[in-house]
Amino acid sequence: MTGNPQTHLRDLLAVGDSLVQEPTGTSLVLADRLPWLADQIRADARSGRFDVWGRSTATDRTAGHRVIPPHIVQQLAALAGLTFAWPVCNAGLLHVYGYLLSATPTIHGPKRDRWLTPQLPTALGLDATAFAPWEPTSTALDRVAAVARPILNSPGDDEDVRFWCDERDGSITTRTVVVCRGSSLDAALVYGVNEGQGMRLVTMFPIAGFNAAGFDEEWIAQWLSEPPRLRYNAVALDRQAGAPLADRRVSRD
Repeated sequence: MTGNPQTHLRDLLAVGDSLVQEPTGTSLVLADRLPWLADQIRADARSGRFDVWGRSTATDRTAGHRVIPPHIVQQLAALAGLTFAWPVCNAGLLHVYGYLLSATPTIHGPKRDRWLTPQLPTALGLDATAFAPWEPTSTALDRVAAVARPILNSPGDDEDVRFWCDERDGSITTRTVVVCRGSSLDAALVYGVNEGQGMRLVTMFPIAGFNAAGFDEEWIAQWLSEPPRLRYNAVALDRQAGAPLADRRVSRD
């Protein structure tokens, strides 16, 4: 895709902000107002890229409310050819494309910032624009999965992994992996769920200041102080987001 990145950013933010006000049942305005984003979603659907992602809700337990309105999820799902039962949908569709269009504030800032600022790619040792949705190399979903899947699937083989933990209950296994590349003070968290058919991605986001002044130990201690559960808005089998799990296995660097 060609064009000015600042123009693409301005258009993305403007459409995301305006869609908050659109009523349910509107036409697929994304295809008209962000054709490059719609093209990426269709390309991902044709290539089966949504298949490596699990399921998530479009509501956020931390924020206490929905972070993507139903009519936006409806439009995204239609472009991807995916069915959904509000508020649950494919995690890749929600956490990548949905978050890009989310204008809802949270205590950690806008959800879309993880893909639009250099914090996450820098934590992963990548170019600052590695996840910019308008980069011409491949779709945003494809670039995110290409980085996140090796971390999720083989954390023990990655020398930059600082912490990882599997939480389990019956046929469900979830995995949280924290990685910090080079001298970066920030870390990246990758999370996935195995519902009996292999580990699938749910989300990836930055942790600010993880590798600074003992914050990593504080963060890990806080994380482990909570009982095992489904995290980061994931759902699995018949369990809803936040549902308790039975046990955990922790690995550290």
